[in-house]
Amino acid sequence: MSWEFMRREGSKETRWDQNEKDNALDYLETAVRYIMDVERTPWAWKWVCIALHGALYSFDVCALQGTNFELVLQGNTVFRWDKIPGEDDGRLIEFLTKKFDIYWSQTARIEKTEDGKVIKVSTEKNSLSLKLNDRNFEVIMVINGNKSKKLIAKMDHDGLKICKKENPNLISFDEVIKRIQDKNFIMRGVISKPLVLNENQKQAIKFMKNELRNPLEHFIPCSRSLEIHGLPEMAASYFEIIEYLAGDSGNLRWNDEEIARIKALCNSGKSLALTTKAHWELSEAVP
Repeated sequence: MSWEFMRREGSKETRWDQNEKDNALDYLETAVRYIMDVERTPWAWKWVCIALHGALYSFDVCALQGTNFELVLQGNTVFRWDKIPGEDDGRLIEFLTKKFDIYWSQTARIEKTEDGKVIKVSTEKNSLSLKLNDRNFEVIMVINGNKSKKLIAKMDHDGLKICKKENPNLISFDEVIKRIQDKNFIMRGVISKPLVLNENQKQAIKFMKNELRNPLEHFIPCSRSLEIHGLPEMAASYFEIIEYLAGDSGNLRWNDEEIARIKALCNSGKSLALTTKAHWELSEAVP
């Protein structure tokens, strides 16, 4: 698809540079900016909720990815070319069985031919081949002499991989929250620590996602009313989590200036949230 209509012919090109750091910071700054407006209009809470959800998601992704962004992508590798025959035979057989109903592959012989450019899977009655093209970015699968499917090949630090998609999706918000608390995903350095959520923070994340962000982001035609007195404390919980990720988890590979900026934004956002009229009224009502 061409997007040439986005600029007039002959005009100077102006680009919008993006990366995961700036995306996370933009969400955080947006949340703080809209908290300043909640006394004027309750609709500002809509953008606070959407921005805080996006900020937590984005900072968690930054913390999880380390130096390999594929760690935060949905499982996309079918098998590694260099591990066939051998370690990845089972992954290849599972793929052929589940994707193409090739059950005979479970008892087939697996070998490489043509100087490693072709993987052959065969029995006495059936055969298929996976042939790597000359530029190593595509694999043609031929089943019993008939071309069947093109598969995507990608090269990275682990070697050549056969993938399900050209552009895999990011792991879900729920999966990110799960992994950021799991030491098996997060312990990559001597100062790395998993996120430990207290009960209030867990409830804040669950309520924010299911009752606020999702319904507001995907608004179904209806009339509804939300109690706002608990929103400031919920927002403060988000700022606390993000500040921990930036300052104490040891997992954000950002420089000191960037970390200081995140902390300052979190402190400002938390302070603004807890000095709103809604939070003051709630505090006064609690004996």
